[in-house]
Amino acid sequence: MEEPQRVDRTLAWNINPVSQSKFLAVSIIVLFVAVAFGVYVSTKDYLFGVMSFVILFFALGSFFFPTSYVLDKDGILVGTRFSKSKKPWSSFQSFSHDRHGITLSPFLKSSWLEPYRVTRVRFRENREEVLGFVRERLGSEAERTKRAKDKSSVLSQAGSPTVAAGDGMNALSEQDMAIVDSLARRIVDLRMGVPAIVFLESSKPLTFLGSQVVVFFEPFVRTFFSVPNYGRFVRLMEDRKNVDLLMDKIEAFDKEKQAEEKRFRAAHPGLVSRVSKKVGEKLRTRGK
Repeated sequence: MEEPQRVDRTLAWNINPVSQSKFLAVSIIVLFVAVAFGVYVSTKDYLFGVMSFVILFFALGSFFFPTSYVLDKDGILVGTRFSKSKKPWSSFQSFSHDRHGITLSPFLKSSWLEPYRVTRVRFRENREEVLGFVRERLGSEAERTKRAKDKSSVLSQAGSPTVAAGDGMNALSEQDMAIVDSLARRIVDLRMGVPAIVFLESSKPLTFLGSQVVVFFEPFVRTFFSVPNYGRFVRLMEDRKNVDLLMDKIEAFDKEKQAEEKRFRAAHPGLVSRVSKKVGEKLRTRGK
């Protein structure tokens, strides 16, 4: 029996929350003005007041500016007035939905990185159509599990002349992959995975500008990260796909480190609590 073929179609729509809730929009702007005025009064500098208003306004840019969504056979495109981001279907492993929209996650199970890696798609009187499209593309849970394992095996590869960086991404050379690996491992070793993911996600819409900021702070960054071929690394980070690859690497190495720590605690039960107790006693002794 032949499997049913998927029909290549496209869903596209726009969402502009401010037009649907004008009273709420006015209330938020009044609140922003009040906060900006408070900043001006406390600092005696109108520039800080203006800056606080601008920061608050753009922090809720998805509410004040329209967002466009395009779902096709290749992936999901989310576009705003200032940026566009497209992710292939293979980058999603699970999804959940409510009456307002659907949330697509790169993780099969709950993860502390989810708030920074999910893609949120809001409905516009097309809930069932969108859900049907997503279910059709992501497939069953078994299919999603297989894709997750395949992705993990690709990310764990090291030493091959060329490693593919996901669907639709250009292949990276061994030297480029080594640079990404070294930085990702250093970040995980310093237990900076969460702030690194937050920074990378927030800077993706301004990837090129962000890379120039990294160039400016190169001496500071070199103090913490020994990255060979720094200029090459900066050029890599100008491509959003490589930023995604770096985040994937951080996630993979973080899971690996957590598994190692779990095995160590299982092999040495009570060691961590004894060490913590001794450290606490020394600190109390010094305090006296």
